Amino acid sequence: MNPEKTFVGKAVVCNGIASRPREAVLWNLLMSLGILFLLLSASTSWGEEEVPWKDEFERLCGYTDVATTLDVPQLTELITDCDRLLERLEMLNDPKKKTYIFRTKKCRDLFRFILETKGG
Repeated sequence: MNPEKTFVGKAVVCNGIASRPREAVLWNLLMSLGILFLLLSASTSWGEEEVPWKDEFERLCGYTDVATTLDVPQLTELITDCDRLLERLEMLNDPKKKTYIFRTKKCRDLFRFILETKGG
């Protein structure tokens, strides 16, 4: 039972099943890996878009742990910065906008409370 081989261009047809030479298979494998690499690297960069106000949010609300140790001018400056951040957040079309507005208000309220208790 000898397999029947036919040559069509660079492909070899054996019993109705086409096979390619090794170079073509390696080329397709390399191309597939390259495309996969590009898709994976693009998906990580698309998923994490830069949000400039988020760093400011984390900086401001990061002071809540040490807020009682801050002096009056520092607390006043943090309250002013929170108000500026709130104005920026209210102009956004981000779906998480309400959450960050709520959290920023809570941070500002804490700074204001501590400022009032210090007599400022």
